[in-house]
Amino acid sequence: MHVHPLIGYKHQHGVGIRSVNLLISLSTCANHAVEEIAKNVDITVISSAIAATDSDSLAAFSESTLTSLISHPNTSCARIVAAGCEEIRIPNLMAHLREVNPAVEYLVVSEGRSEASAISLASNGATDLITQSLPGLGEIPKPKIVIGFSKEPPNLASLVEALKVVGIESELHEYFNEEMDVILDWALSGAHAILSFTPPSLYPVGTLLSPVINIASDSEFHSKFLEDFDLISSASISDIVNEILGVFNRIRTFSEYTKSVPPLAIESKTVPSISKPIALIALNAVFHNLALDLQRNFDSVQYLPGQVDVAQVAGKAQMVIVLSTGNSTEVLTLKSFPVNVLVVALSEAGSLGGLVAAISKIVIDANRNSREPL
Repeated sequence: MHVHPLIGYKHQHGVGIRSVNLLISLSTCANHAVEEIAKNVDITVISSAIAATDSDSLAAFSESTLTSLISHPNTSCARIVAAGCEEIRIPNLMAHLREVNPAVEYLVVSEGRSEASAISLASNGATDLITQSLPGLGEIPKPKIVIGFSKEPPNLASLVEALKVVGIESELHEYFNEEMDVILDWALSGAHAILSFTPPSLYPVGTLLSPVINIASDSEFHSKFLEDFDLISSASISDIVNEILGVFNRIRTFSEYTKSVPPLAIESKTVPSISKPIALIALNAVFHNLALDLQRNFDSVQYLPGQVDVAQVAGKAQMVIVLSTGNSTEVLTLKSFPVNVLVVALSEAGSLGGLVAAISKIVIDANRNSREPL
């Protein structure tokens, strides 16, 4: 049987099925500059949770995660931002990264300029880098997909064989303890895409680099928001293969449309500063981008990323909205919350869109009913 070649985006270091431009913070000290740069450039931001003085973590990140990000076939280019106080040799790091992807540039904020001028310079530089790195089209030499599952699905061998027939190699991985973080590791392995037989208690997620096709289980939890999945549990091998081919041909997955993608790292804020009347807390990292959008759209809302003490926040804010998928693990953390804490569960809203509508209504009503503008 003749296999038609799969065509993707031809980057300087390989061919991918997406073309992702990255803006990467090297340490927590550079996060603010990266956030400001991203306001001026349409780019995928990766913040850092590593202190500039943590040389061991910086070295480990540079040697593994950062290299995986830069060398990923779906990565087009990357702009790395350092504050200047990081305990790592930037020139040596850049020389290594350019060996795996020439389309990498960096900026050290503290090198002879104010932060404002550095941000302006980096914004212009990032725009130029993206323009210079615009991909062409080319045949994907080794199309690869990770198939992830917590319990081996029926007919898995037949699925792998069917994918091989259309020219796609499969790499099988298992979810351990049904933890969402493992899917980020699969993306960093260099897979063009991921097929996830989503564990029964998890919400379907995507990644920053590899598009994820999520298949629902037949669990009661998944039945409450089936429209948030790409495929239902009864999907046939033919349905799955056609969905995968569509994604390889640049059709977006549900998580790509909705940006339901956990960040690579969130800086922990154990004692957050509350400057707005409505605090927004996410019990699941999949809501990170959604929460950021809500903060941008409502002046009265402040999103508090990371691990925070809900009771402590409730003592400072007029209202606390807690976002939950509604799975059993998260529900266990919701006991004895103060009266001004409102939990909004996706499992009750029926879909991610329904969750956004429910939260928006709560905020609008709170603004309207407040004696003073919130």
